[in-house]
Amino acid sequence: MITIFKIFEQENRLSEVGDYVICQEDGQLDNFLANNIGTIVRVPVYRGKYRSQSTRYLVRYKNIPNDIEDWFIDGAEEEFINCRRMYDEEIIYFSKNKEDVKAYIQLKKYNL
Repeated sequence: MITIFKIFEQENRLSEVGDYVICQEDGQLDNFLANNIGTIVRVPVYRGKYRSQSTRYLVRYKNIPNDIEDWFIDGAEEEFINCRRMYDEEIIYFSKNKEDVKAYIQLKKYNL
């Protein structure tokens, strides 16, 4: 049982393009963001060596419900469709492995 929790220790690195994420935000989107996996599609070029409070990532989501789709970018460039800008502190878990993120959601769901 200890080994399963070992995967949830965050690596000592910054999140990168292609990482799978779980985010948290106060407001209408919190339930969706906390229970759906996003993918980082862009990281700020101005971030330093260490995490910064002002760092904003662009995170893409799939299967966004119609009632909240207006909160996501529906822009001119296709690479930004269904994306949301997230601050570094709003990313509560990230991993290169999607299965780790799915397991994190399940454990959180059952308060383990």
